[in-house]
Amino acid sequence: MTNSRLSSLDLRLLRYFAVVAEENNISRAAQRLFISQPPLSRHIRHLEEQLGASLFVRHTRGLILTEEGQRVLDIIRPCWRYRSKP
Repeated sequence: MTNSRLSSLDLRLLRYFAVVAEENNISRAAQRLFISQPPLSRHIRHLEEQLGASLFVRHTRGLILTEEGQRVLDIIRPCWRYRSKP
């Protein structure tokens, strides 16, 4: 995964991904993002399709980041910190 590939993605999808990664749970992330769970799941699948990689391993107890998911999170995390500064 390269930064240039991520730069062409919808920032909203990356934000959704970051929150899901923090929560390790689609339902809790959806509540936090003020959207319902089915659309959030679709957005995450769409992001995975765009990247050509699975970002999470899905379990009955929640989600676990894949290695690729962790790489994406490591790349975008500094961007979110920068955006949230006053």
